[in-house]
Amino acid sequence: MKNFLKNSILVLVSIIFSLVLAELVIRWMEPEKTVGNDILAYIGTPGGDIDERGFRNNEALEQASIVVIGDSQTYGNNASLEEAWPQVYAGLVEEKMYQMAYGGYGPIQYRYLFDKAQELEPKKIIVAMYLGNDFYDAYNMACNKDYWKNYCGVGELENNVSQESKNVRMMILYGYDDDSIQMKILKLRQLIRKHSRLYGLLGNASRSLREKLGLAQKKEEVANRVNDWAENNDEAILFKYNDSSTILSPEYRLGAVSLDDPKTAEGFEVFKKTFAEMNDLATEKNIEFEVVIIPTKEIIYYNYSKQTEGTDLSGLDAYILKEEELLRNVEGFFDEDGIEYHLVLSDMVKALEDGGVLYNKGIDGHPNSAGYEVIAQSVYNFEQTKNIETETATTSLEKILEE
Repeated sequence: MKNFLKNSILVLVSIIFSLVLAELVIRWMEPEKTVGNDILAYIGTPGGDIDERGFRNNEALEQASIVVIGDSQTYGNNASLEEAWPQVYAGLVEEKMYQMAYGGYGPIQYRYLFDKAQELEPKKIIVAMYLGNDFYDAYNMACNKDYWKNYCGVGELENNVSQESKNVRMMILYGYDDDSIQMKILKLRQLIRKHSRLYGLLGNASRSLREKLGLAQKKEEVANRVNDWAENNDEAILFKYNDSSTILSPEYRLGAVSLDDPKTAEGFEVFKKTFAEMNDLATEKNIEFEVVIIPTKEIIYYNYSKQTEGTDLSGLDAYILKEEELLRNVEGFFDEDGIEYHLVLSDMVKALEDGGVLYNKGIDGHPNSAGYEVIAQSVYNFEQTKNIETETATTSLEKILEE
């Protein structure tokens, strides 16, 4: 009995030692995808399509005619590097373009990267802002990071993102009720995955086998489960269109677009400071400065629904009032400060009317490759129209002077 106990302990210790060793080897061989940064909070780890500066480009250019700055909507979540809208846009304008974007970035990071972008001697800098969370991100960086405290006017505010709100997102994302055994198991697995690279690697590697054995659901099965949950719960709206569907989450997103929320309101003030500074610098350096406004998919589908028979998104009314108010304030500031901007909303809506599917199924608010193509084309068309108007005005002035 004693020998059995000793052998069991020895086996257990050996297993634990092997697992710890494997974890350390994996962490050494495969670095984290992001690296902590005192100024930007984090930046990409070079490798794959991430260049040596930590941004998503084929190479770290030393000079670029155009630099595009933004967050995950500009980085190109849900798409390959070539399908991200800045890369598609670069192909349309046939100019050297460098992308400086990363998920979770906001006005504070845009301001810092604007200075870095000038080192590439660009003719134009485009900053793409996302209405869905840029103002909360601005507050979070300015009021919680010592490096940027001079941009914060209120200090650190009490955390008003409730656990209930976080639970709502989890339920919409996975299609399980919060008190279900499936959700409890899922949260436990996510906790382990968060702290163990080995667990995550084994889970990813065995996914296909587990699906064949019926131990894990296939992507289509997961999507159907999530859609069923959304269709039967008030926390989300399942919207069906063009032989596809997507899930809208106004309750979860409301705080980030509402100026009634103190963090969003302070973030709006930070936004104004940072964009005014970028505009002043662009004027001083004789660099063309352009802002692209990317709205949430909630307001895109809402506007599409208003113009499409047989669809009803009146459940978004309260949310839309807040995003529209935010948008009016953003555009009002740009008009007052003389900042050139372009809102891609109408072109996204038109693409839906033409039968496009611009977002994947589920709650994810990032466009798919088709959506990014629409954004790129929208920005390109805006600039072409602007150039024609400028040429027309110049020609008219020359004629007047000749007379």
